[in-house]
Amino acid sequence: MSLLRIILALAALTTTPAFASPQAQIAEPANGSGVHLGGYWGIYVDVRLTNFRLAPIGTCGGDTQCGSIIVTVTTPAGICKPMIAFVTRVAVPYAGLCPMPMDRWPGLSTVIIELVDDTGRPLQERVTDAVRFNAYDGV
Repeated sequence: MSLLRIILALAALTTTPAFASPQAQIAEPANGSGVHLGGYWGIYVDVRLTNFRLAPIGTCGGDTQCGSIIVTVTTPAGICKPMIAFVTRVAVPYAGLCPMPMDRWPGLSTVIIELVDDTGRPLQERVTDAVRFNAYDGV
């Protein structure tokens, strides 16, 4: 087998081509949807990724298309503390992260995500997404 064929075969095995830009999209909650806060007063955020591998900070081994997601939620009570995640389904508990009082958590809210590199810094070409939803308590 020629050297060129070996190189092409190895390139085909690469799951994240170096020339493909990372992309991130919030799949849930859907923009404009209603989200029940549930018994634990929180939401789930589902993220779809393209050309990006999730891993805990410091474990990407030099892969420039590897890192984590910063998830930030705003509620009518204010901005919650950002969370760092390396999974695509993120549980965001409001208690301990979001400003009090609890009775101000329901209402128009926003989820913002941003991809960060192996050191926790935003990617050189920032990759973000945001959705607005109505959080509610009760039935």
